[in-house]
Amino acid sequence: MTRRKRKPKPDITPFNRREALAYGFGDIGGGFSFTLSTSYLLLYCTNVLGVDAAIIGMILFMTKLCGAFVDLALGRYLDSLPLTRTGRYLHWLSAISYPLAASIALLYCPLAGLLPVNGRIAWVVVAYALMNLCFAVQQISYGSLASVVSERPSDRESVSAARGAGSAVGTILGSCTIPLAVYVTVDDVRQISSLRFWLVAILCAALIWICAQVVVHTMHERIRSERSRRERVPFPRMLLGLVSSRSMIGIVLATFAVMLTGVIFSSVNTYVFADYFRNPGALAVAQTVPALLSLAVAPVAPRIAARFGKRESNAAMLLATAAIYVVMYLMRIRDAWTFVVMLVLASVGSGYFGLMTWSYITDVVDDRQVATGSREDATVYSAYQFARGIGSSLAGGLGGVVVTLCGYVPSVAGHAVTQSDDVLERLYAVDTLVPAAGYALVALTLLAVYPLSKRRLQDNQRILAERNHREGNTA
Repeated sequence: MTRRKRKPKPDITPFNRREALAYGFGDIGGGFSFTLSTSYLLLYCTNVLGVDAAIIGMILFMTKLCGAFVDLALGRYLDSLPLTRTGRYLHWLSAISYPLAASIALLYCPLAGLLPVNGRIAWVVVAYALMNLCFAVQQISYGSLASVVSERPSDRESVSAARGAGSAVGTILGSCTIPLAVYVTVDDVRQISSLRFWLVAILCAALIWICAQVVVHTMHERIRSERSRRERVPFPRMLLGLVSSRSMIGIVLATFAVMLTGVIFSSVNTYVFADYFRNPGALAVAQTVPALLSLAVAPVAPRIAARFGKRESNAAMLLATAAIYVVMYLMRIRDAWTFVVMLVLASVGSGYFGLMTWSYITDVVDDRQVATGSREDATVYSAYQFARGIGSSLAGGLGGVVVTLCGYVPSVAGHAVTQSDDVLERLYAVDTLVPAAGYALVALTLLAVYPLSKRRLQDNQRILAERNHREGNTA
């Protein structure tokens, strides 16, 4: 077996809590940016640039769909690149942070508003595509890093939990600050300021860059593997292996179920609070408290996974979550705050799964390496992102379809319509039974399809530790 001459490895200390915190800090910028793009980009394009919402919607959909396929190629490309002194993914995480920050500032630049309408559309197409390309490189590098920081599953679970917590912080930060910053009052009318929006985008770009630098200058890649081109598995064969992998299929199916459940629940939940409870203000509490609860659970989540097994504990907590939603359906709750309390209780199980999601990918990477002898961190991660991207594109319109099927009558000429009791009951049923069925399905998928039990993970860890020590792939 012929191997390339490796760059000298720096002296690296054992993985520590400081690195886990730094990794979580890295996704604060991502959470803030996600809130900016998902909640406000369409609003910015229609209310500031004056572009038709249908056109922008098609641009966003096609870019995301194409981006899912680009992710696969990027992951394979990153895995094929030679190691640098710091490893592979840290180098690209640092390098891409500069064009990523610039592309975010470019997308929301007020100069676009001076162009004719076709020019504004072209501006959005180019800037949004560039931003998504940079984001893809950043996310694949950042996500792949989690699988090479340590051989120990407990360390990776700490990293995954920290990422979930960091994302929650970024989302809360964005949700609280963006609406306060981008609006101005003109003639007693609240409207978006293009200049303020750009300043928020610049702040977002700076935050992403700072978060990336914290990760790059704090973390280390301890698992290093570089092969000659002859040793690389051909892409079609590798892709076929992923498609036939039970571990990959299991986590993709579980993620699909979570995504579909979340899309339907989030869409219907808004109407339940507004029309069923007639208390839309309680919705803000229902959305914020679970995020804060995830932050509280994050420090103990890895310990739970280590003690009881990740798959096993996730399945048990998701079944408990499903049971809570069934109880909520049977109770026919009429008080909004009682409903909020029950939602918070239910969010413990779903939040725990969210915190552990990314560590499942590192386990799949290890499982594939045990089976094939080839380590393809970025390729596996990008394949998972591809599946998420396709699922996200397909699930995007489900919420509106479900609300329509419930018989909801939209407002007429800006005047709200009082919904019938039958419609309200159907909305309530969907809001409780869909999560019950969805999370139960996720739990059953983990138990019946996903094969990486606590015992299997321990066996994989032992095999890879022996192999890495023998081949000198650890730093």
